[in-house]
Amino acid sequence: MPAVRASDDELWKMVAFVKKLAATEPHETAPGDPAAGKAIFLGKGGCTACHSIGAEGGILGPELTDVGRRRNLEYLTESLLKPDADVLLRYRAVRITTKAGQNITGIRLNEDDVSIQLRDEKGNLRSFTKDKLSALRYDQPSLMPAYGATLSKKEIEDVVSYLSSLRGEQ
Repeated sequence: MPAVRASDDELWKMVAFVKKLAATEPHETAPGDPAAGKAIFLGKGGCTACHSIGAEGGILGPELTDVGRRRNLEYLTESLLKPDADVLLRYRAVRITTKAGQNITGIRLNEDDVSIQLRDEKGNLRSFTKDKLSALRYDQPSLMPAYGATLSKKEIEDVVSYLSSLRGEQ
């Protein structure tokens, strides 16, 4: 992106515009049942293993307390059906294989020329020196599974409706 010469006021207007691009429109109503979606989110979907809402849930995936305010229905649906479509860098998966043959998948927390630190799929903090690794791969963008094969269309709509209802404290 080329440099832009703009006043502070103009920059903040651009920031507000970009934030609005993915935000839910006021007239946008999710067709599903948010109560049923919450039950799926907490149960069958297993979403709380990685995602948190408020102080409850996991830490491998993005925190979702106000996701309904930040993301529109199309984005939420795509996130369930094609989770690799938009993965923030800090949530991209890394797979390592140690020289001892151990395979670990997780989220990279820190890396330098000598070592890598990650949070594994169980949420454990792990640190490895690179001389002890036989492979280090970044070819799996997301740890989140695609739910199109495990949830029905109605269940997807219900989960999207639930996520859309999450507005955080206003």
